[in-house]
Amino acid sequence: MVGSQVRDSLGRRVFARVGTPAILTMVLLVVVAWTGFLGWALIALFGRLIG
Repeated sequence: MVGSQVRDSLGRRVFARVGTPAILTMVLLVVVAWTGFLGWALIALFGRLIG
């Protein structure tokens, strides 16, 4: 019981320290990826319409 409690608190401490920046980084990566994809799609669409 004591070992699992120590492991739990250690995991919570690590997540509290690293979790928020990691989540923000993942959200930022997803937003950048979607922006790049949408920009690529718009360029392709305009290229077909103009060409």
